[in-house]
This record gives sequence, structure tokens and C-alpha cells, in this order.
Amino acid sequence: MAFLFLKCLAVSFAMVSAFVTLFVLLQPRYSYLESPNGCISSAYGDVPNVTGMRADNAALALASEGYYPEFSTCASFDAPGTALCVAEVGDMTEAEQERSNVAWKGGSVSGYNVSADWRAFVLIEVAV
Repeated sequence: MAFLFLKCLAVSFAMVSAFVTLFVLLQPRYSYLESPNGCISSAYGDVPNVTGMRADNAALALASEGYYPEFSTCASFDAPGTALCVAEVGDMTEAEQERSNVAWKGGSVSGYNVSADWRAFVLIEVAV
């Protein structure tokens, strides 16, 4: 009887270990693109395609090219703070300053000043 108990205990331990290992191995591994992946043509010029980048790096890439980055949050299975897509490119008269800040896991916030000489605004959908 004690032998059967020890055998069941060993099998139970092996099964739990296998499930935990599978759970850990199957967790999604988040990674961000380091730089824009091409350009998107618009009436305001070629806009860097920042899809897959971290939101703050995407904003920096856009601002470096003269585009005012704005953010819209979107539910996603991607890592929080991932730029999901370039949703809109528009004239600066239509820019909304309150959309220029976004916060994600870790509390990072990016903000930009509308008073600069921007070509156009670019609305980025960001995972939350």
C-alpha cells in the first residue's frame, strides 16, 4: 500500500511539473521592433510605419521625421505600449493635444508640443 502511495505521489509530481513547464514555455514573448518597418505614403509625405515598435520609440521616430505623434489606446493581446498601427495622418489644424500622451505598464509617458513646425499629425493605435 505504501508503495502504491509513493508511486501515485511521484506521478502526480511529474504531471504538475509538466503542466507548469508547458505553461511557462507557452507564455507569449513580447518583443518590439527597433526601427520603422518602411514608410506609408500620405498627402503629407512618406510617414514612417511604426507598427510593432514601442510607443515612445514610435513617437520619437515620427517626431524626428516632422510628424506630430498622437495616440489612441486599443485593447490588444500585444504587449502594453506596442504601436499597433498608424490609424490616421491628418492636417495639424485637426490635431488634438490631449491625444499626445499615452501611459503604459511601468508608467512611461511620452508627450510632444504642438507649437513645433510639424508636417502633419499621425494617430497611432497603442496596445493597452
